[in-house]
Amino acid sequence: MPFTRMNAPTRQQLLLDFVAARPEQTIRIHEGLMRVVERLPLHWVDLLLRPTMPDDEGRRVAVELVRQPAFARNFYSLGCEEIRDVPEEFDVSMA
Repeated sequence: MPFTRMNAPTRQQLLLDFVAARPEQTIRIHEGLMRVVERLPLHWVDLLLRPTMPDDEGRRVAVELVRQPAFARNFYSLGCEEIRDVPEEFDVSMA
C-alpha cells in the first residue's frame, strides 16, 4: 500500500508496516468495522467524523463511504495494485 513508503514517526510507521504486511486481514477488519458503522444513524457517523473533517461536503461523502463495507475491499485492493506499479524512485532528469 502506498503508505508503506511513508517516513512516519516510529510508532506510527510500525503500525503502518504491520497493517501493510497483512492486507487480507486489514481488509477483513475494516469491512467488519464498516458493517458496524453502516448500522449507526447517519448523524452519529457525521458526529464521529466532524472533528477531523470540518468541510461539510467532504464529510458527507466520507459518511456515505464508511457506511459501505465493500468500499474497504475496493480501496485496499486498489492500493495494493498501485504500490506494485509505482517505482521506488522517480526519474525526473531531463535527459
